[in-house]
Amino acid sequence: MKFPYGSCDFDKIVTQGYFYADRTDLIPLIEEAGDHLLFPHASVIIRYYRALQQIFQPK
Repeated sequence: MKFPYGSCDFDKIVTQGYFYADRTDLIPLIEEAGDHLLFPHASVIIRYYRALQQIFQPK
């Protein structure tokens, strides 16, 4: 699975097999969250992704 870190080229993301998840439906939730919205640090996301890889990757 490839992640499009820093890429804003939607055509490249879609045509070259990068991971893409449409989260448009979550925009109202983000707008309603106001000052209470927290995003996890990138290192937390990477550790979570690696843990999922170990669980779901065939050996």
